[in-house]
Amino acid sequence: MRSRRWVYATPDRAVADRLARTLSISPLTASLMVNRGIRDAQDGRRFLRPDLEALLDPFLFRDMKAAVRRLLDAVRVGEGIGVFGDYDVDGTSGTAILCKFFGLLGKPVAYRIPHRVNDGYGMNERMVREFAAEGAKVLLTVDCGTGDVEEVRLARELGMDVIILDHHEPPAELPPALAILNPKRKDAAYPFAGICSTGICFKLAWALANEMPPALRRSAPFRDFLLDAMACAALGTVADVSPLTGENRVFVSYGLESLRHAPNPGLRALLAKSGLTGKGLDSHDIAFRLAPRLNALGRIGTAQDCVALLVSRSPERIEEIAALLESSNRRRRDIEGDIFEQALERVEKDGLATDPVLVVADPRWHPGVVGIVAAR
Repeated sequence: MRSRRWVYATPDRAVADRLARTLSISPLTASLMVNRGIRDAQDGRRFLRPDLEALLDPFLFRDMKAAVRRLLDAVRVGEGIGVFGDYDVDGTSGTAILCKFFGLLGKPVAYRIPHRVNDGYGMNERMVREFAAEGAKVLLTVDCGTGDVEEVRLARELGMDVIILDHHEPPAELPPALAILNPKRKDAAYPFAGICSTGICFKLAWALANEMPPALRRSAPFRDFLLDAMACAALGTVADVSPLTGENRVFVSYGLESLRHAPNPGLRALLAKSGLTGKGLDSHDIAFRLAPRLNALGRIGTAQDCVALLVSRSPERIEEIAALLESSNRRRRDIEGDIFEQALERVEKDGLATDPVLVVADPRWHPGVVGIVAAR
């Protein structure tokens, strides 16, 4: 049960040899690139040396113009804006990008993150009604919403326009939202389906910034926002196990460098708690040191504080949340270890170890942790 068997894909040798010669790289590197769908030298150069120029135009999203137009109107007339984000790193990091961008415009927004156990995944009626009661006229959803037909319909009945930023597979019936920015829509027209929700939030902020006065885009606060947003995009992309190809590779390449120099005090506190301050970072650091800490609250508590960590300017509040993340992550590891040992014992005791599919369950196991135990 504890052993691993690696299964390798066999690359197209002719294509791999051609890439190795053209790009002056080892045959092994060329083979790995071919297995990731890279077959010509131009794509190979972009893969090896990511460039910001490779980021796609945000207006390639079919509904981006409608989303930008509605949000600009809301900012201009002072309408309330709400953000509903998912409880994982992709959802909380994307929510933080939007909150910080509208804060840059002097337009604070309300945000909510559901409780994994109490609320479940996706939008819920209670929070939709709370946004409406607080005066929101535009509601953005991050990393959810594509399948929430009834909740979006309720939001419309309560006087809110809904803009969905999501990358999950769409159902047969799409919700009646004003705009659905999802690359997996059948009519999406966006050429890269691998972008995650945090990346889509970055694209929306970019599209909105293009409509802002040039003085804002040249300002020091906007430069700091871009560093923070790129760092958040890297966090969400790696944590969501999105493919590190296409523009995701740009997000992560530049985002890792942004993480090292991010002006965001919450990100700096997160790096410090993870023992990564001043060190060169790679995707492994995000996947196994940063993301588990951010995900811990969403698994065994509420991820609302994860957004607060990324948007707060209060040193006391940031330190409080960073300590909470650390203690929550330790507790999550303990719970995970206990469940794993119990599951392993049950499999071995019941003679299931050679079965191709294993199913074990216990009502006492924490629902926020069983998924990562299953992955192990």
